[in-house]
Amino acid sequence: MANLHYSGSFNLTKPPQEVNGALSNLSLVIKCIPNVVSYELINESKAKVKFRVDLGDEVPIAELRRITSDTVIEVTEASSNEIKLRVSGRAAGSSIEVMLSIVTEPSGSGSRVNWSADASLGRLLQMMSRFINVDSMVERIANDTINGIVKCLS
Repeated sequence: MANLHYSGSFNLTKPPQEVNGALSNLSLVIKCIPNVVSYELINESKAKVKFRVDLGDEVPIAELRRITSDTVIEVTEASSNEIKLRVSGRAAGSSIEVMLSIVTEPSGSGSRVNWSADASLGRLLQMMSRFINVDSMVERIANDTINGIVKCLS
């Protein structure tokens, strides 16, 4: 599997405890993620989620520009300042796994949230990289997801 790494940070006006509480609430986080078609909570830390993924005009075949991804999102760790999520599933007939780590720290009267994501792509998605820039596409999807979460928590 190909491994990709992304990271970033953002500031929120809410205190760290409130941000961490929201980020560990899987049903809230799912509602913040753009393009969720449906979801089913398995328990408070695990859910089946179906996404619609717009791969953009850089994909040369129109039928492959918009795909559906079936995933399981699981909170694997939740402490007072760190949340870890695992997203695993299939997209475009290939496996995908993302490990997302979110660390919240005080910043003035609010919070600074640092995140990092490591994505592993299956063989079919790796082969697509011959025709399209899979790295920039996955990075765009990651940033859209983070921006959705930021908007929800703001």
